[in-house]
Amino acid sequence: MAKTSYKNAAKGVGRLFGAQIMMLLSTIAIGVAGIIMQLNGGAEAFTAISVDNIPAWAGATMACGLAGLIIMLIALCVELSGLYRAGKDNGKFKTAFALTIFVFIAQIALSVLTNTWPDVFTERVKEIADAGISGVMLVIAYYTIMGGVELLEKRSEKKTAMLGRRVWAIYIVAILVMLAACLLLVVPNIPAEIGCALAVIAALAEVFGGICYLVFLGKAKNRLA
Repeated sequence: MAKTSYKNAAKGVGRLFGAQIMMLLSTIAIGVAGIIMQLNGGAEAFTAISVDNIPAWAGATMACGLAGLIIMLIALCVELSGLYRAGKDNGKFKTAFALTIFVFIAQIALSVLTNTWPDVFTERVKEIADAGISGVMLVIAYYTIMGGVELLEKRSEKKTAMLGRRVWAIYIVAILVMLAACLLLVVPNIPAEIGCALAVIAALAEVFGGICYLVFLGKAKNRLA
């Protein structure tokens, strides 16, 4: 019996894979910009530069930062395109698509509001809003991964589907460890080193989860076709 082909999902997930690669390149470009700036006196030295005399390092910083921003915006468009296309085969991708647009609008609105009314939208309010946005991004990851998992299971691609479930489990573990680290850092009489160590473990788990997510997308786009 021939397996059902989910061509829309396959192409959509392929775009998601490409978007993740572009986001990685964007992160590298922005990171390089930050390193160059720090090696040359940091933000204070950068803001003190005269427009009439821009040193080479400042030009390189701006070029890398701009390249990173452009790649990030392209990656967002590709991601939205992928979620929309995959949504034709599974509704979870449609939900992820809508939530991704919401997050993008919320981040722009938050940036505008914090700069326009700093007395109302204080750092504390911004931190709470950022935490809420991070929570929504976690939900997006859930719907994206589980959308792929459901279709893979329908095609009896159990091994790749299990990889998707493991990726989600890694994300959950990373979040729980990070929450534990944050709590330990504010609890008295507990060495701060313990909380810091947990935070490092959580960060490493998140990086590992990101790599596994990329591998999952790469396999899923082939298995769904």
